[in-house]
Amino acid sequence: MKNIFYKSILRAGLVPMTGIVGFMPSVLAQTTEEAGRTSRLEEIIVTAQRREESLQSVPISITALTGDTLSKSGIQDTNDLAVATSGLVMQVARTTVQPFLRGVGTNSNSIGVENANAIYVDGVYIADLAAATFSLNNIDRIEVLKGPQGTLFGRNATGGLIHVITKKPSYEFTGNARLGYANYDTSTGSFYVTGGLTDNIAADLSGYFSNQGEGWGKSLTTGLDVNKKRESMVRGKVLIEASEQTTITLAGDYTEVDTDVATTRQVVPGSLLVGGVAFQGSIHDSSLGMLDSGSNVEQYGGSVRVDHNFNNGLELMSLTAYREMTTYSRQDQDGTAADIVDGTINEEAHTFTQELHLLGNHGRFNWVTGVYFLEADAGYTPLAIKGLGIANGTALQEIFRKQDTRSIAGFAQTTIEIFPDTNLTLGGRYTRDEREASGGIHVTPFATGVTTVIPLSDEVTSNKFTYRVALDHKLTDNTLIYASQSRGFKSGLYNLPTASTTPVKPETLDATEIGIKSDLLDDRLRINAAAYYYDYKDIHLARVVPGGSELLNAAEAEIYGLDLDLTVAPTDNFLLTAAITLLDTEYTSFPDGPFTVPQAGGGNSTIAVDLSGNEMIKAPKWTMSLNADFTQELAGGELRLNGNIHRNDGFYWEPDHRIKEDGYTLVNAQVAWTTPSDAVTFTFWGRNLTNKGYAITVSQSALGDQLGAGAPRTYGVSLETRF
Repeated sequence: MKNIFYKSILRAGLVPMTGIVGFMPSVLAQTTEEAGRTSRLEEIIVTAQRREESLQSVPISITALTGDTLSKSGIQDTNDLAVATSGLVMQVARTTVQPFLRGVGTNSNSIGVENANAIYVDGVYIADLAAATFSLNNIDRIEVLKGPQGTLFGRNATGGLIHVITKKPSYEFTGNARLGYANYDTSTGSFYVTGGLTDNIAADLSGYFSNQGEGWGKSLTTGLDVNKKRESMVRGKVLIEASEQTTITLAGDYTEVDTDVATTRQVVPGSLLVGGVAFQGSIHDSSLGMLDSGSNVEQYGGSVRVDHNFNNGLELMSLTAYREMTTYSRQDQDGTAADIVDGTINEEAHTFTQELHLLGNHGRFNWVTGVYFLEADAGYTPLAIKGLGIANGTALQEIFRKQDTRSIAGFAQTTIEIFPDTNLTLGGRYTRDEREASGGIHVTPFATGVTTVIPLSDEVTSNKFTYRVALDHKLTDNTLIYASQSRGFKSGLYNLPTASTTPVKPETLDATEIGIKSDLLDDRLRINAAAYYYDYKDIHLARVVPGGSELLNAAEAEIYGLDLDLTVAPTDNFLLTAAITLLDTEYTSFPDGPFTVPQAGGGNSTIAVDLSGNEMIKAPKWTMSLNADFTQELAGGELRLNGNIHRNDGFYWEPDHRIKEDGYTLVNAQVAWTTPSDAVTFTFWGRNLTNKGYAITVSQSALGDQLGAGAPRTYGVSLETRF
């Protein structure tokens, strides 16, 4: 079955590629003869190989989203990126964001766990799950790199990475400010200002705030609003041109988020929570008994980047960064009005990173080599669980555990022109990760009131060599074909929220990919496609337990897929983009997998079952994104119409296939008019216009099946001024 599907993918992907390639010479001959025709598709510069290159010349499957694209598509924060990126599923649990890319991801919300798809901001690795949720303000572009990036971005980039790149300060004094209002009494505001401070120093500053006064739903127990969010953020950079060869960039940011979205839970329709509580109201409502269920996340950090050009083809880059994050959450874990299991979660995380790159470009080959160092600690301070339903009558359980991580890696990659228009890329990285767990679990039973401490003191080391080999060839100036083999790696780690003292083993992913990138019809048609096969081993998979989630190794899986991205500009004022991802996934070996069995009175029990042959979680058979952008002069100004459709075919939330998210379609639209002076823009927007109900998180546990809902229909207006 798998071989048949894989062959069908290759036929579906490569036969049209071959046809396009064969057709291109005549097309190009025709289009080059057309005089006065303006190119509509802009060249997008990416840094996927740690140097600035055209998107169309890099032998990696990349979705690149400019700041303008994000704004037009209604993408406000990292959780929304799936709207414009096929093959991406963004799960939200409590305050954490968990990207699943081409079926690869990590479904845990525990402190100390890192994503299988790394998230970077301006080259700085974001280690903590909760720190990966933030609004997208002052963005130059976002690069979503698909497939293992184990050489140049080796830190837990098993399935790929999301790189957020903010704007660079300018010496010209410019800026903008925006105010908005939307339903659910939501007020928003943002600003950006940049300019030169001296002849060789420029700076910028941006800010964002959002306050949602009304919730998407109600607590059926208390009558209070639930599903609300408040956020504020400030970010700034200082660019210092110390000399003609040396540039220093200082950056800092601060973010605070208060939300109960994905903390507020509803009963999964058709199931019963412990105590027999059934679904009532809408998916945005809740039967929680805790009055102040929700989360607060504060994070801040700073970085210093130094770029030096030696004027002999060599460039040196040093990036030093420090980040700190604290979270406070109160969660009614049983989801009922009864005081069965309530959790109070206090977390802290600190991360220091240092990276050095040396880049060279000499004739027929270029190269980059470097070292990477990370030192981090993350833990509970504490995680407290209390109630009638934990540990056979335990009144209070407090977890004071932390994990210290020390990682060092060395890497090198070179691209050699072995024949005219044919390049060979060879890269390797060796990583050594040391994890040390310490602390204990304090258990106080009802009967005695005497506290017992379960200590944890252990350490584990993971060593791994990851690599990338790629061959690319330019068929024409506008068409690139490539094939690659690469490996991704995620180190072993500890289950801090549970009594377990055994770390999970490292996971690895070996990927084979072939692809084509082409610009046709005088740069009015762009077709990029990639077919791939993944061999995924020792997968980190979480299951929900009282207090949090527990990681286990899910043995082995295989993934077959096809990505197709299409951009068309039939006229100078109309742009259409479409992207589709096809996936076929299977756990090829998963003995003793967790299978939850619903109980007659509510809640679940868990048994061990062989889950080999099941589809992987959060891996829809297909996803599609379609975006249309139209501009037209109106009343001396410019009218812009934008529409976006995102389709997810549905997926299983857990490997036992008990609960499936049905396929859903999200429709967004935006109408904007800019005044003749280009100084003011009025925007009317709507998201999820069909008011589709869907989940952004689902948990199966002994307490029952619960979901957290995505946003319903939202709409609003904004006014932006530029200077």
